[in-house]
Amino acid sequence: MDNTSTDLPLVEIGWLVAGKLDEVDLRATGHARQAVREELARTFPQFQWRMPLVHWEELTTGPRAEPAELLEYGVADRNAKHWDFAAIVTGAELVGHYR
Repeated sequence: MDNTSTDLPLVEIGWLVAGKLDEVDLRATGHARQAVREELARTFPQFQWRMPLVHWEELTTGPRAEPAELLEYGVADRNAKHWDFAAIVTGAELVGHYR
């Protein structure tokens, strides 16, 4: 189901891949993105759904990533591209902060 009518209000959700993902994880991300888009189109047919995919391979260079840093980059990209929402996918282990 493809909502391509220009009469419908557009909702854009950017999918940001931070760091390197192997082929299996990239494929799974693509399937998840498509499934989310199809479910949103089915549930909310009064909107046009667009989900661009951006790959930030250089963003996480090690096996661990700082969540706040990824969120800051996500917010900056969302604002720069005028998306409504952004989802960040990474294969890196997120650094936890406990008190």
